Amino acid sequence: MKEADGRQHTADSRSSDEIDALLTELINVEGDVVGMLRRATYALMNAQEENRRLQREATRAELNWYTEAQLADRIGCSKDTLARLRRAKKIPCVQLAPTVIRYSSIQEAKIAEMLESGQLSILSGVGGRKTG
Repeated sequence: MKEADGRQHTADSRSSDEIDALLTELINVEGDVVGMLRRATYALMNAQEENRRLQREATRAELNWYTEAQLADRIGCSKDTLARLRRAKKIPCVQLAPTVIRYSSIQEAKIAEMLESGQLSILSGVGGRKTG
């Protein structure tokens, strides 16, 4: 009987040793995975920061400022139309002084598209393109 108990005890301790080894291996693998995820996170954060830097650089390189008359001429609407839209806060602009208004080239295509599609014609007498 004691001999059978001894064999059972040996089998149990081997299983326990195997389980301990597997748990240790699992903990090591988990640590490796956590380390890889941390490195991937840092790499992604660095890539995102580089992307933002490149976008800022591209924006600075492409940014132009236009007067109301210049923008109106570029997108084919009247200066008065732009002035009405600006006063109604329908289009973005930068006011440098009480009488000095500028529009950025970034907004140029958006404003032109909105005028073309009629999105900005909701105001009475506002919107549309120049004719002739």
